[in-house]
Amino acid sequence: MLFVLLILLSPQEREVFRPVSRADSQWTAASSWKQINRPPTAVDRVRISGSSGESRSVVIDRNEEAEAVSLFVGAMPDGYGVLTVSGSLKVTGSDETTDAQPGRITIGRNNGSGHLVQNGGSVLADSVRLGVNKQSHGEWLLEGGHLNVAKGLNLTAGPNTTGLLELRSNASVETKRLLVGRGNARVRFEISENDNPIEMPIVRVTGRSELAGSLRVSLPDASLPDEIVLIRNDGTTSGGFRRVRISSPGTHYELTYSGGDGNDVALRKSEHVTSFEEWQATYNLASNPLDDPDKDGTPNVGEYKLGCCARTDEGPAFRQGTSPTGLSFIQFVERTDRSDVRTVPQWSEDGRVWNSEGLATQIVSQRDDTQVVRVTANKPVGQFRLVFEMLPDENTRPNVLFVTVDDLNDWIEPLGGHPQCLTPNLNRIAARGLLFTQAHAPAVLCNPSRVAILTGRRPSNTGVYDNKPDLRDSPVLKDAVTIPQNFKAAGYHISGGGKVFHRNPQINHWDDYFPSLTKNRPNDPEPDNIPLNGITGSHGRFDWGAVEATNEEMGDYQVASWIAERLTSATSDEPFFLACGIFRPHLPFYVPPEHLRHWNTSEVVFPTMLAHDIDDLPEAAHERLNLHTDHQSVLNNNQWQKAIHAYLASIYFADQQLGRVIDALESSPHLRNTIVVITSDHGWQFGEKTAWRKNTLWDRATRVPLIIAAPGITTPGSRCDEVVSLLDVYPTLNELCELDKVTTLDGQSLMPLLRDPKLTRLEPAITTQIFKSHSVRTKEWRYIRYYNGDEELYDHREDSNEWHNLAGDTQYAEVIQELREWIPKTDHAQVGGP
Repeated sequence: MLFVLLILLSPQEREVFRPVSRADSQWTAASSWKQINRPPTAVDRVRISGSSGESRSVVIDRNEEAEAVSLFVGAMPDGYGVLTVSGSLKVTGSDETTDAQPGRITIGRNNGSGHLVQNGGSVLADSVRLGVNKQSHGEWLLEGGHLNVAKGLNLTAGPNTTGLLELRSNASVETKRLLVGRGNARVRFEISENDNPIEMPIVRVTGRSELAGSLRVSLPDASLPDEIVLIRNDGTTSGGFRRVRISSPGTHYELTYSGGDGNDVALRKSEHVTSFEEWQATYNLASNPLDDPDKDGTPNVGEYKLGCCARTDEGPAFRQGTSPTGLSFIQFVERTDRSDVRTVPQWSEDGRVWNSEGLATQIVSQRDDTQVVRVTANKPVGQFRLVFEMLPDENTRPNVLFVTVDDLNDWIEPLGGHPQCLTPNLNRIAARGLLFTQAHAPAVLCNPSRVAILTGRRPSNTGVYDNKPDLRDSPVLKDAVTIPQNFKAAGYHISGGGKVFHRNPQINHWDDYFPSLTKNRPNDPEPDNIPLNGITGSHGRFDWGAVEATNEEMGDYQVASWIAERLTSATSDEPFFLACGIFRPHLPFYVPPEHLRHWNTSEVVFPTMLAHDIDDLPEAAHERLNLHTDHQSVLNNNQWQKAIHAYLASIYFADQQLGRVIDALESSPHLRNTIVVITSDHGWQFGEKTAWRKNTLWDRATRVPLIIAAPGITTPGSRCDEVVSLLDVYPTLNELCELDKVTTLDGQSLMPLLRDPKLTRLEPAITTQIFKSHSVRTKEWRYIRYYNGDEELYDHREDSNEWHNLAGDTQYAEVIQELREWIPKTDHAQVGGP
């Protein structure tokens, strides 16, 4: 719990903070310090959360003044400190000061975490350091007010540290020296339109700056000036931001800063491109000389900046226009002398889901080491952007980040399955890699699907059909080499967290695992009044709604934090395989209330339905539907829209945790050399054919997201419409990482499709439900054959919702016969008995 200590003694003497005496020693933890209209002395070394495990919060109210010689916020292992300043704070030293670090404010030190929130007011210090050493974290948020740092402001002073400086409203910072980015540093500007005119935060540097972290800018959808200066540099500057993000819903700005003495960091309004995203390599300024990619005589750090490329005879480096036929095009200058960078144009109809399909590329002219490229979309409307992709280092083994999200169906934004689904981070990954639009699970329950994916063997060959057996219970899998085992045998460091395997983490696989080698995920907080939906007697935890908990208390948040820490702390000495299991949106759909507020329950859209859809189903299908009374229970308790609402919120929560993991990857030195795989174990149903949950052989239960981003292999924003199986993930990773082949695998490598998504694939996706019940999915057909010989057939060219069972129509007898050949010829007996 955080404590706010404000004690009023008398009008004449107000003890705002408890004093630290010499007897306490300089390093004794203190909740606060004393200020009674006197100058500070050497004993005024203040530590907020100065002991391990402490959590402290201190407030300097408006009209209050506080002084100290030195200030530490979050200074010890697991210590957490928060200082909120609305008044005046001075941290200064002098020649007579005996303090070892006079005039310094330190936020985050010795594995501690510190936050300083400045709500107006003023802060004066000789120096400020955010994220000092070890794995500490420091944040300074200015929501108005002024920060004056006489000597230097340093964001992240050591490796594995994180530091954030965020400015909002009319906040301002003035410093002689600004250093950004020896650790994982970010500067963020949030420009709002609360006042008129719009208030612009700014950082003014009067001396030397070194910029090597990341810059993020969020702009309102409002009328803004042609140029916005973010960092006013009156001195000298070296370096450049490793990564730049600009978010503007209405007007596009481009970054005009490219490094060099006296250059301001500014945004300049551009009418040429409506949106862009830029990825850059991490440069070590100490060992790598600065180069001059635009040949203008000014050294820059690393990569392209929009608008910085060499002038050509064709005019502006970036220009958007419309062809005589009404098609949009973008014309830009591409450099040809950088073999480790490629520029990938992308196109989007709505600005959210980006892809590289439907684009025609033409080289207009070439001069020296630049060429003018024109890219035209095949539709008359749309938006363009350029993704700068850093290619992997040569002769370096790729890392793997493998993410599986439990019970995630095809509603996500990149697949367009539900119009209200919000998955900005899945959009973000899809824009960087290859999205398979027709990926299908090998099984429709958690355990058999995960066993199949991680061993590469289909359930009919192993006998693992339900959630009860461990994979080693199958005689076929007793000595099977799983995906992580294969990487470990190849010399990879193997780490994992969360639900990757269904039953337990398989202790002989991992070098380390979170929360432990015998537990696959942390516990989630639960509501007091279970069930929230009023449905009692249901199989499993068939429940949903808000749980009064913070994000930090949720198990998936803890898993994402652990995975993120592994990404930022991993060295380049040893390649890694890192597996992340995100539990939501698995039942019960419990999420903190904030994630439900994006939708009104009454406005939630139902899945597309057909009355009497089950009338043409065979007996075996009705048997499965009659196992539970879920649909009638949902109707009786008026919970249909509430269930969809909670599932959408659970997806959004899971997507946010995925975003935190991807943020850590982008902030690490491993981005350009890490293969990212994101998928699920199976889908989920919400009343289609009166079915709920999973464990059916219809499209909603078998179709899952699959995104693979392999630097240098996949084209950012590409899509593949060929039908694939998650059994194909294992052989694909083997080929991507050049691991020894495992001869027992049932899947096929997707490498040809990664290189060319337009290739034709002949193999269908086979999904198993129970013993001798399977489906065959091709691009055109869904064929189902149950254990008793009952059949279903759906023509996906005309019936994507699988409403009309054609199995009884004799004109499709030849189609059924061809598809029947793909049904497994033998079925292993169920492990553990029927």
